[in-house]
Amino acid sequence: MMLDILDIRTLSFTTMAFSFIYGVGLIVYSVNHRKFPGISMIGIAFLVLSLGLFLLFLRHYVSDFISIIVANLLNLTAIVMIYEGLIRFRHAKIRWGGYLGPSLLIFVALSFLYFTYYEPEVNTRIIILASCFSLEHLLISYALFYKTKQSGGTANTFLGLMFLLLSVYYAFRAIFTLGEAELIDFMDAGFIHAISLMNIQAMVLFTSFSVVWITSNELERELREQARIDPLTLAYNRRALEDVAGVEISRVMRNKLPLSFIMCDIDHFKNFNDEHGHQVGDKVLVNFCAVLKSNIREHDFLARYGGEEFLVLLPETDLQQAFAIAEKLRIKTCQHRMVIRRNRAVSITASFGVAGYEQGMTDWRLIVKAADQALYQAKSSGRNKVMVEDRAG
Repeated sequence: MMLDILDIRTLSFTTMAFSFIYGVGLIVYSVNHRKFPGISMIGIAFLVLSLGLFLLFLRHYVSDFISIIVANLLNLTAIVMIYEGLIRFRHAKIRWGGYLGPSLLIFVALSFLYFTYYEPEVNTRIIILASCFSLEHLLISYALFYKTKQSGGTANTFLGLMFLLLSVYYAFRAIFTLGEAELIDFMDAGFIHAISLMNIQAMVLFTSFSVVWITSNELERELREQARIDPLTLAYNRRALEDVAGVEISRVMRNKLPLSFIMCDIDHFKNFNDEHGHQVGDKVLVNFCAVLKSNIREHDFLARYGGEEFLVLLPETDLQQAFAIAEKLRIKTCQHRMVIRRNRAVSITASFGVAGYEQGMTDWRLIVKAADQALYQAKSSGRNKVMVEDRAG
């Protein structure tokens, strides 16, 4: 005899309460995390699910249209909304995915009308709904595993695996029902069907848990990244430079690849600050950094070294190539006109020092020191120049 706790009416009520609580919780959570799309939709989906389960709970107390057709359409609608919420949340892209849910809803509405009023068959309704749930859960799993722009790590894998297992369960339920004796009343269905309501609870719990998990990981990653970014220019800072340069020098020593640095400095920046003020000076720094960023290669690394000095790390780049890049940056800086006040635009110049890795070096700071010396020579010889380290010196 089935345990009372697995009674379908009781499970419908507890699952309804469960979905409602987690739905409200996710909606409140989304208010404080607006930068993450899709969370509020998942929360609303849980509320829709709780309404569908409540109508299921009222079976025999309200009309069949309400407790069978409307209830199950709401439950399937909730799963479709969870899919939409998750693909927004995980930035997934499936061109045809948006058509599956509405198509299933239309199919369920028409088939349930037929198998409720014209040819009442509980088993057929279960098979239809379980198959639709299986397809929609499989689609969610596919989106999480293969279509997300961000991996999401363990949390994303966990969520995708959960929906995959649920898809397998619903497929098994549909196949099991094919060979099952004809049910007269769904509320008296057996263990396999009662388990479906417990699986909904698991889905609500694990989806909510994974959303918070992924969000926390992303916020932690952003905090780590912010600690590596100069807040004014949005270039990397010295802390980030030390991490990247340490890795690059090890790679260079191991693989015997070239490595170069460019040290650059805005000419007469102090005089510019004194004449126009520090706010304008900050705007100049931001503009200069933007010029540098837009004219280096994707794999190059730009950091604000201090004040108006910037350092460009050039992996797998010899001195001749580094000189050409520095000369390009110098010309682009001269050509750039920046608006500092209304109807007032100015140009700046910058000086550049170039240095490269030499065999036997074990510390990247030696290359930076050589680039700094070359920059000093560029300043001393008239500014707005590119100088290469004097190896002979």
